[in-house]
Amino acid sequence: FDKTGTLTYSRSMNIGWEGHDLSAEEKLWIKSVARNSTHPLSVMVSEWLPVSTQLHVEDYKEITGMGITGIVENHRVMLGARTFIAGGAAMDESKISSVYVSIDNKLRGYFRMENHYRDGLDEVIAGLQPMQLHLLTGDNNSEEENLRKYFSAATQFHFNQSPVDKLNYINELKSKGNNVIMIGDGLNDAGALLKANIGITVADDIYHFSPACDAILSSSKFGRLQDYLKFSKTA
Repeated sequence: FDKTGTLTYSRSMNIGWEGHDLSAEEKLWIKSVARNSTHPLSVMVSEWLPVSTQLHVEDYKEITGMGITGIVENHRVMLGARTFIAGGAAMDESKISSVYVSIDNKLRGYFRMENHYRDGLDEVIAGLQPMQLHLLTGDNNSEEENLRKYFSAATQFHFNQSPVDKLNYINELKSKGNNVIMIGDGLNDAGALLKANIGITVADDIYHFSPACDAILSSSKFGRLQDYLKFSKTA
């Protein structure tokens, strides 16, 4: 499993802002860039900002596993991981999910993200026994204690995983003779989804482009994942 947007809701996180006060123009610039990405954290930032209009974005780029960047009204806006935005110069010492922001190469602050896990996660995990379960996430280990409430002690957790790390992990599992199902949310998991024997993308909007997957699972049906797998095996 991936975590963010897969085990967690993409649109029901609690968000807060830490850093310099943002002007109305800066909020508009940030939202205009964020709305170009389908990554769950970008979607949350875009929907959370109280701005009703968007501006044209030039030179937009999405660096998988790192963040996004674009030019709005001649201002360079960057959103993403601390290492991408601040080069490791953290403004916050606690372990949280966060999206850092810089404008014109000046660090402005970060959005704090609090996760909410999908309904039915307990049933899904219980229903997948005795499969070996693994969690691969690009996030830090701030949620490990909460995750342990859902998963058994045998589950292997791997945090701070880049897309390449996830792909390599799948390769390692397969090299040991395992058949692997990778369940992710799209772009950042594309390599792992492709490399797995079966790749399943969990999508809030099933019409969104989902690269390199064999199946798309509507997020509203996530709680029945174990039923679909059992049905497929029986069929």
